[in-house]
Amino acid sequence: RNPDLQGLPNEDVEETDFPPDRTNRHAWRLRPNKKVQMDLSVPKPPHPQQGKIDDIENATNIGQLKAAMIAWIKK
Repeated sequence: RNPDLQGLPNEDVEETDFPPDRTNRHAWRLRPNKKVQMDLSVPKPPHPQQGKIDDIENATNIGQLKAAMIAWIKK
């Protein structure tokens, strides 16, 4: 349990009220009717490693690729 969440308001929602597709859980929003709906205006969060992935994909020579891979391993 996350102690930071202690004391915050919560809502009990039936599992059957969740959308069947869980790939867009970041966009789920609880509506006043206690149903969970997807809010398509919510942007997808970036991949947590996107900066490192970009560095590897943008490498144009072995030296840049090596530096990007070493930076990835060290972090």
